[in-house]
Amino acid sequence: HTPTPASSYPDLYLPATSPKGISPHPRALMEALTASAIERIAANKDASDDVFKPNVQVLNIKKINDKHRVIISDGKFMMPAVVPSSVDVSSMKENCVIQVTKHGAKEIKGKMYGILMGFDVVDSEQTEKLGDPKQMVKQVGDSKGEYTTPSPVANKVASKTQNAKEVKNVKRNLYCQPIASLNPYANSNWTIKARVTLKGRMNSWMKNGRSGKVFNVNLLDAHGGEIRATFYNDA
Repeated sequence: HTPTPASSYPDLYLPATSPKGISPHPRALMEALTASAIERIAANKDASDDVFKPNVQVLNIKKINDKHRVIISDGKFMMPAVVPSSVDVSSMKENCVIQVTKHGAKEIKGKMYGILMGFDVVDSEQTEKLGDPKQMVKQVGDSKGEYTTPSPVANKVASKTQNAKEVKNVKRNLYCQPIASLNPYANSNWTIKARVTLKGRMNSWMKNGRSGKVFNVNLLDAHGGEIRATFYNDA
């Protein structure tokens, strides 16, 4: 792989901040993120490239054991990433923009994860999600197992279907809460709205003379929050 000079991407490294009292234009904020960063990280072809240091936005941070799981976005696409315990995340917060200085990627249980081994915070004042990022998906029937995004036709059909459902369920959607806000001590009467990003295989179970079926799914909401759900029998 031949490293791409940073000069080839003059507008990809613009700062996301503006002089005090002046609100940056949305386009300027989007240009602070590196185009195609998520696709390139997922392809894992630039891991040893010292020049490719993309700017991405952190949409969600969650501590899992001694590591942190984050959702990163380039404004167009997003993907989950793991931050090793050896990396200090005290300066990282939700919606901040970071420059990834060292990265990798690994497929875990059929899903591609980025690995952030080094980063610098570029903009810690950002409070809103930039762009409308979509989840990276795995190509069906691709022997190489490459990751890509849904085709434009699929996106158009999905968009029409989604818009119709949203119009029909506006009142219900008002009561949906972010996945990140769920906790075992909260009221059990809650509703989330999420997309299935990974579905496990159907398994059978038998216990105390009873039997049934069970499968797991990974759910991702519009805020970047992710959770695993288990479905039993007719569910």
